[in-house]
Amino acid sequence: MNKYLLISGLLLLLTVSTSYGQLQKTLHQSFEMPDSTRTLLIKFPEMDSWEIVSWAGNSIMTESNIKMYSANKGIFNFFLDKGRYNYMTYEKGDSLLMTGQDQKRDVIRAGDMECSEIVDVRIFIPDAFQEVSPGIWAREIKKRTDKNGKEIVRKKLEREKINVGENLQKEVRPEDEVSDSLSNGIIRPEALPDSIRLNKGND
Repeated sequence: MNKYLLISGLLLLLTVSTSYGQLQKTLHQSFEMPDSTRTLLIKFPEMDSWEIVSWAGNSIMTESNIKMYSANKGIFNFFLDKGRYNYMTYEKGDSLLMTGQDQKRDVIRAGDMECSEIVDVRIFIPDAFQEVSPGIWAREIKKRTDKNGKEIVRKKLEREKINVGENLQKEVRPEDEVSDSLSNGIIRPEALPDSIRLNKGND
């Protein structure tokens, strides 16, 4: 009898630990660096910890290590799929702004528990860029000239002609079924699909 109770107790602890505990995921993203970019501005969510790594490539890459506590895999995967930890870039003239897709990240609650998050990011940028002030990197771009000494102006690509102001606003503050269920900056269980809210022990 005592042996049966011990085994049952261990199984219960195992179930609880796998249902609500520490969850971890590493995400990688890459971004094109236009030839015309002279200045790189980085504005990540305040809760993110990030560092710059110079490398010999000509694009930007991010390596994000995300840890979530007091949540199950269903909740964790839901917010991963929603792009909660994704980053994005957009161009304005010869500057490139890099920002979080979700700059605010409202608090997540699972039942009576608050889910805490830790996000550590390494940002790989071309080694031609030098930090000129906090959050701002710049590089010198040599002007190309023709045989007569006249500067050669690169034609803008179609994607560079788009006014992205409104698009960026929508991306930073997406309107979806979750944001509609926010109350005082807290994401409550009722904001999640039933398949996630009710799944407290399955992968």
